[in-house]
Amino acid sequence: MSSVSLILVVTDDWQGVYVDGVLEHEGHRIEGSDWIRIIGRHKNFGKIESYWADEEYMHDVGNFPNKFEDLPKEILD
Repeated sequence: MSSVSLILVVTDDWQGVYVDGVLEHEGHRIEGSDWIRIIGRHKNFGKIESYWADEEYMHDVGNFPNKFEDLPKEILD
């Protein structure tokens, strides 16, 4: 099984998890059961990253894009 990358993006009120650059789950909170499902599905993580995203951006757009590459990099910290 090949490894996948996991990226967590967080704002004050919203979180999103990308697996290999594709949005896997988003919401106000990512619950333990969501993490268990993600880990169980993919099992082998080669790269794990975490970012804080600009709250104003999220307020304007409402949701994370389906692909991580479509997030403006200037809103990530």
